[in-house]
Amino acid sequence: MIHIFHANGLVAGDAVPDQDELLELFAATPDEIAAMIANNRITDGKTITAFCRWQLLRRPGIV
Repeated sequence: MIHIFHANGLVAGDAVPDQDELLELFAATPDEIAAMIANNRITDGKTITAFCRWQLLRRPGIV
């Protein structure tokens, strides 16, 4: 089981990742992310699932 969270209003700060947590942070538009998924530049299932859910939830009338 995995948990996916959505947060708004976050501010930049110092990260404190777990020892085995490897993150590659970058800024991208939703269209750029969709293209990266389509071009297999993003292949992680959790990332793709979170992005698809975010796209669904931002549609008017869904939430």
